[in-house]
Amino acid sequence: MTESTPVFQTHATADVKSRKWLVAGSALASTLVVLGVSQITASSSKQVNLVNLRAESAPLGSLSGLTAEESAIATALNPQTQSARTARWLVHKNTWATIATTSIHLNGAPYAGLASYSDGVGTSAKNATGKLYFYLTPMDSTGQDVTKSPSVSVGISMAQLGQCKMDPQDPTCWKATFSGKLLPVEGDDVKAALEVLYSKHPQMSWWPADHGFRPYELHPTEILLLDFYGGAKSIAAEDYYAVEF
Repeated sequence: MTESTPVFQTHATADVKSRKWLVAGSALASTLVVLGVSQITASSSKQVNLVNLRAESAPLGSLSGLTAEESAIATALNPQTQSARTARWLVHKNTWATIATTSIHLNGAPYAGLASYSDGVGTSAKNATGKLYFYLTPMDSTGQDVTKSPSVSVGISMAQLGQCKMDPQDPTCWKATFSGKLLPVEGDDVKAALEVLYSKHPQMSWWPADHGFRPYELHPTEILLLDFYGGAKSIAAEDYYAVEF
């Protein structure tokens, strides 16, 4: 037993040292955790504040990169009309969109093409009508598709403007989808439609006449806007067109 005593003493000493290191380590870990929690709490609070900006009626540009002037134009005085105004602003600021059609060359499968559009004469918001005019040719797949089946979906995103602070798929990067029929403009309305298109896309005025370009107008039956967390909002066409800047 005498020879074994030092062994037991050594283990006892080791246990004491281990406990000391354990206590010291725990204290250090606790300190780091407290510091970490403080940082996380601060960061989380910052994120929560960002997420709550729209809910707290902060300027619309807070997450979307708008200037103060743009935010003022896009912000509705009546909260009930905000979604319609946001969609109208998004349409006015952009000049091109993605058009999804039922494809002829893909035997009925979906096809998406890009096309320029205009919603009013010039760039002034005061002239914006909300109507989407396109200039299409039967030499292009989109033009061929709408001739056979005019039902389309048109997508427009704030990401196209390069103003989103978040990922393009994030809800705070505004996006609108218009579904309806894309029909040729007829009769006396052709001249006005061309004026609207040429004012924003002057190059269109000298595109080859033998390519069969003609103006088209989208007649939406469904308008969906995704501009914040919680799902897309459905906007009635009459509310959309009623917006005035």
